[in-house]
Amino acid sequence: MGMNKAFVKLVGKPLIQHVLDNIKHLDHAEIILITNNPDEYAHLTLPMYPDVIPDSGSLGGIYSALHYSKTSQTIMLACDMPFVNPHIIKLMLKQSQQADAIIPTHKGYPQGFHGLYRQSCLTIIKNRITKRQFKVKLALERSNVEYLNEEDYQHIDSSGASFFNINTPDDLKQAEKLYADLRVMSADTSANHHKENTDHI
Repeated sequence: MGMNKAFVKLVGKPLIQHVLDNIKHLDHAEIILITNNPDEYAHLTLPMYPDVIPDSGSLGGIYSALHYSKTSQTIMLACDMPFVNPHIIKLMLKQSQQADAIIPTHKGYPQGFHGLYRQSCLTIIKNRITKRQFKVKLALERSNVEYLNEEDYQHIDSSGASFFNINTPDDLKQAEKLYADLRVMSADTSANHHKENTDHI
């Protein structure tokens, strides 16, 4: 994208702000930011922490978030996923307490950067990093993972927009169209809900 993706603007608002706005009403959520460039994010006034293990890629970011997290389970969200749906997060939080991680799938692929991780993942992830194996998929293979399949969240997000991430200018153009489509869908849903309520009066 030619710049820090967190600050690429979608309909006039930085991607990271879209993410934060979508999750701000989650109950009892403590939001922390993993970054090695805290000055860039100072205006967000969030607790910020650097990578525990330098040069360990995105997997190192997940490890760092777990390391600094004060809770037994932590939701990981990438800053370039502007359509994160808080209701899918709530669904993950209701899943089995026995799994090391709860990971949604979309089109058959696990969405590791939109997942719930527990502290039990720390050792597994660190072992992968030590071996210079930075793919999240490899860490998940060694973990006790429970997957949230598309049919599980279809009633919440039938399009899978929650997992759309932006890597290129073309992705940004698609996101602008998707944003408009979602606004229309939301308006239609609200209108139908209002009509149903009126019909019952």
